Amino acid sequence: AETNFRRARELDIDDELAFRHEAMLLADRSRWDEMAAIAAARTRARPAQQWPWFALGIAEHRRGHDREATIALD
Repeated sequence: AETNFRRARELDIDDELAFRHEAMLLADRSRWDEMAAIAAARTRARPAQQWPWFALGIAEHRRGHDREATIALD
């Protein structure tokens, strides 16, 4: 599933559903560094999308980066 979610996310950057599925999979497995990396990349590419900011905030919070989490979730 992870490979398919990643591929779908990479093929259509405007598809938030594919991004959400991959982010949820990473969160479920506590892979916060990877979740933060894909979320940060997506927020740079599509800053108007809400889910990447949410995912970034959660990942940063779980990594203990409260300032960055606050900024992402603000």
